[in-house]
Amino acid sequence: MPKNNSDGVWGQRKGYMLSLSKAEPTDIEELLIEKFDGGFPVVLSSGRAAIKLIAQEFWTAHEISLFPYASQCVVNAIQAAGITPYTQTDFTSEIVYNQWGELDRGCASTPFIEDSCDTFLQEGSRVLRLGAQFEVWSLPKILESRFGAVIWCRNREDAIQLSQIRDTSKKGTLKKQVLRNLRSLSKWNYATWEASEFNTFKLSKFEYASILKDVSIWREKYEKREKLKKKAQILLSEVYSKSFESMDKPIEITQSEVTPVLLVELEYSDSETLELIEAFQIMHRIESGKRPQRVGVYKFLQDGRLK
Repeated sequence: MPKNNSDGVWGQRKGYMLSLSKAEPTDIEELLIEKFDGGFPVVLSSGRAAIKLIAQEFWTAHEISLFPYASQCVVNAIQAAGITPYTQTDFTSEIVYNQWGELDRGCASTPFIEDSCDTFLQEGSRVLRLGAQFEVWSLPKILESRFGAVIWCRNREDAIQLSQIRDTSKKGTLKKQVLRNLRSLSKWNYATWEASEFNTFKLSKFEYASILKDVSIWREKYEKREKLKKKAQILLSEVYSKSFESMDKPIEITQSEVTPVLLVELEYSDSETLELIEAFQIMHRIESGKRPQRVGVYKFLQDGRLK
């Protein structure tokens, strides 16, 4: 069953829009190569489909370690590939999470996959920064697109293999469009849609055209997010100046990416002592080799006061 919006940190993905424009996945991939360095992109229908396909084709063991608190869609994707996911007691993993756009600097060894579902890189940036074989982006989380994901491959041969599987996967893009629109109605609808994602990795030419449009204005979207984040800094400082120790000085943007949240260390361990607003939540920050840390998360993309 899909999570409530309050469980995520991302903005609202755009609604359905009828378009007569058409595009091929190669159109998007060629544009991405122009905008970013260090990998070979493959466009698929969703992030969960991307993780399932990578694990299915390139992971040879029967088990794979995941980062703590891995989302259910990641767990389902690994299981759909016939692999058992688990979390190691030392909090290291083969699939690491560059959570909320922050690079997992605790990663001491080269991971298999970088889950960068919400990492919004500036044009001209390098991908696969931890040296992984693959990196996965979710376009609904980054660009607020309606669908789509990007697999960045370190090796060109891997990208060719994944593209061939995508293009020869079972037909059913129209059925998947219908299921996508109905997935929030019930657990059965959601499970049926997810199963279609694990079997059909491509989109229609109309859907590729929608993604191409979003990617073509990447710079504008990045700059808009950057301005919104600066407004969020000011508002957060005003609202929580008495609740957080770190509010004694201005919040600094330390990431090179425009993240979907602002993080503050909690002065009090008991969240009930805080005057919380809808766009604020206590969540866990994940970093390889460390126990997950409770932090205050201001989900400014969901705060209508900033629009």
